[in-house]
Parts: sequence; structure tokens; C-alpha cells
Amino acid sequence: MWRKKIGVLIQTIAILALAACSVGADLEFIQTQSDRISITGEICSQDPFSITSPVNISIVIDVSGSMATTDPSLFRVSAAQQVVNKYLPKENYKFQIIKFSNAAENLTSGFTRDPTIINSAIGALSQADGGTNYQDAFNSTRSGIEQEIIDLEDNQGSAATAYFPILFLSDGVPTLPSGNPQGNAISALNLLMGIKNIYTIGDLRLHAAFLGAANSAGYIFMQQVAAIGLGIFLHFQNASDISFLDQGIDLEPLHIPYSLVNLFVLNMNAISGSVGNSGPTILPDSDMDGLPDYRELELGTNPLNPDTDGDNTRDGVEILRLSNPLVQDSLCPGGSNAQDQDLDGLTDCEEAKLFTDEKYFDTDEDGIPDLLEVIRGTDPTIPDVSLDPDSDGRPNVDEIKRNLNPNYNDNSILETYGYQHSLNFVGINADGLYCYNAEYHNISLVPTLSLSGQNASNEIWIYLIQRPLDGSTDKNTVALGKIIVDVTAFYQNLGDFNNEVHWSQIPFEYLTPVTP
Repeated sequence: MWRKKIGVLIQTIAILALAACSVGADLEFIQTQSDRISITGEICSQDPFSITSPVNISIVIDVSGSMATTDPSLFRVSAAQQVVNKYLPKENYKFQIIKFSNAAENLTSGFTRDPTIINSAIGALSQADGGTNYQDAFNSTRSGIEQEIIDLEDNQGSAATAYFPILFLSDGVPTLPSGNPQGNAISALNLLMGIKNIYTIGDLRLHAAFLGAANSAGYIFMQQVAAIGLGIFLHFQNASDISFLDQGIDLEPLHIPYSLVNLFVLNMNAISGSVGNSGPTILPDSDMDGLPDYRELELGTNPLNPDTDGDNTRDGVEILRLSNPLVQDSLCPGGSNAQDQDLDGLTDCEEAKLFTDEKYFDTDEDGIPDLLEVIRGTDPTIPDVSLDPDSDGRPNVDEIKRNLNPNYNDNSILETYGYQHSLNFVGINADGLYCYNAEYHNISLVPTLSLSGQNASNEIWIYLIQRPLDGSTDKNTVALGKIIVDVTAFYQNLGDFNNEVHWSQIPFEYLTPVTP
């Protein structure tokens, strides 16, 4: 199965002359200190046409003995090949090829993108012998689809947007198994279509094509099959007419509009904390490992290296796990390493040690990405957005949004350092996207360390948390953008910098489901 290549585009944005701030109704106050930046303007949800949802096509072909007479020139093979040739080049498509006569055989052993396996399976559709067992064909199709759904659900719940079209071709009524072959076929078909009641998927349709005379028993029965399958009925009088393309059958991915359900803007180099008895303040974290620089100097770790001992676990995670950030741990559980499958910023090694999901960015599905929970000190495995462990009257999600410490009562610095934010729905634009007026103010910059000869920087990370409007899944998707501010130049030229950034200046990349 495809996996869309995802990275995070990083754009250095020059912050050039202080501009007036537009205050939203939800904003409590606006700071205009020279070492703050704001992000304002209109931002829209994800374009549904930019989402490459999985499409899993089942091609199910009757190869009973009668096909030697009705399709001696193997037009059924050509029709299957045409579908594969058109859609296999697209990374989000997979195929399973099933033939049936006395019994059904899944020639691809489930869904695959391997062209060698697929082409070999299509070649096997040239067979023509035996009876017609619809029941086994439907059961085999169902088994393949259910296994694919399970595989998709093991990879971030992406089955919720997956489309399963079935292209079914026969030249007669079911003759097997003995007894009541037509009744058995309908029962098996109902079980197949019942998948939609068991699993959360995008859609499932069975399109039934009949080769033979109009108004024959097979013609009438196949119309019933198409009706139960919620698909299109195709009739081919002659084998040379067989085609699944340009017949009104939709084999394109589902396009589902998304709404924006949450927005996080955080300076990953600035942490709320305290030094000694000085009280709460904002502290630099030059390597974004979750430990402020002063603490790294106390521990002997490198404040410019997030993983001092090189064991694929950042120093802050090691302290969280009560392990030694100066001594390499044993091999990661399950063989995980520096790979980051869900691209959430936590390595698979860290995810294994933290018991988080290496294939989904929000393990506890509480709306806060795992990395933010780890860096800000909440539990990424327990939905704790509404908890208030520091008893300061603000739930965890609000503290993270304001870049405060959920485990430390820092209300005394709220007005000085707390982010002010608002998110208000504006409307649906001409492209059908849901748009919002979003404002983030008082985003503090901090003087971080840097290597010799290099300027120091602050990274502002922006998470857009979205969900499909059709309710097909309760899983969120996330888009991640970054602003990199050259703080060396910033602090040297405070009077020449504009502290306001517009959302349109920030490039975003979507963290999509990981699929095999």
C-alpha cells in the first residue's frame, strides 16, 4: 500500500516592522513587546482533493465453462487489465483479483500493488471450466476486504476514508453449491455488504456486469445483485463490449471536507519553568528536547544536542522515564529505532519507551499531539486535556495552548508570557473549504544558544488539528508548519523587525495515515 511522502517544510520568515494587532473577541489582552510575534489572518481547513484516500478495487470474474462460448476471445481479461493499467500508477490504489467457477480463488492473496502478482492473476482469468459458485466468490471477496480493513486500522485508522469498489462479472446464474445456489449467493452477498455495519470505512459498492441475453435468468439475477451491492448494473450483449471504464462506475478516491477543530502554536525553544526560587518565567530550550538549557548544564547534558548519549531518545524523554541521558540505553523495545513512522517528531524508539503509538500522532486521541504532551509534561497515553494537576484553574489543554506549564502554577506570568489566541469560523470559501479567522499573539522569543559561527534560532511550530465533516471517523488529521526566527538577528535589530506573520506565509504538510 502507498505511503505518501511527508516532510515538514521549513520556511525562514523575515519578521520585518511592527504592525497593529486585530483583537478577536476571545482575546483577553494584547502584548506588544518587541520580543513577541503574532500570527494572524484567515486560515482554511484541508482541501479534500489533497487527501489521497485508499482505493481497494476487487475484480471478481466468472471463469466457468460457459465463458469458453460467451467470451472465447478473452475480452474479460482485457477489461480487467484496462482497469489496472489506469489506476495502478496511482499510489493510493490496490487490487485483489478473484476468479470463480466450482470454487473461488483469490489469485493475489488479498490486496496488493505488486504489478507482477497482479498481471499474473489477470492472466489466470483466461480459464474457462466448471460451474458457477457466486457464494464462494462473495465469501472470498469479503475475506480479502476484511483483512485489508484490519491492516488499515492497524495503521492509524485510515480505513475510515477507504473506498472498496467491487467489479463483478458473470455470464449466468449461480449453479453451485447444490440445493439453493441463488439463495446461498444472496446470503453471502448480504454478509459481504454487511461489512459496512461492522467496520468504519469510507464506502463499499458492488457493481455487477452481466454478459448474455437481456431478460434472461442471469440478467434478472444480476440486477438484483447490483441493487443489493448499491452499485451499477452493466449489461453486455457481446463479449467485445466488456469494459468497466466509462460506464458511470466511480473508482476515484473519496473527497471529504474537513473542519478545523483545534490549533496549537508553540515556540518549541521556550519553556515555562523556574530557576531556584526566582518564580515562574520563560526559559530557553536550545535543542527542543524538553529540558531548559540551565537544567542541561546542571545534568551535564549537551544543551545543543537533544540526544546527548546518542541512543535515539532525547534527553527530556530520558529524564521523564527516570533513565540516564548520559548513558546509552539498551536496544529499543521491538527493534524500533530512529525512524519516525508517523512523523510526529518522536522517534519510534521514544514511542516504544513511552508506550505511545508509533503510527498515529495522538495516541490517547485527546486532541493534543504526542510530542507536545511529552515536551509539555502531560501524559500522551491518557486523555487528560481537562485535568488541572497544578490546581491553577486552567486545564492542561489551555496551558499548552498558552505555552504554560501544566504541572506548575504559573498564573503569575500569564499576562506577560501567556499566548492569547482566538479561532472563529468565517465561512466556506469558493473551493468548499471551511475557513477561520485565527489569531495568536504574545508568542515569546528567547535567546537560545548556537554553535560557533552560527546564528541562534527559535522554531515556532503550528499544528492544525482537523476532522472529516461526514463523521466517517473520530480520528483527527494534523497539518504541521514551522516558522524559524533568526533570534540572533532579531535581538540585534529589534527596531527593524515586523512582529506579525500571516498564516499564508507558513507552509504546511499533512501527517497522513501510515499504510503498508
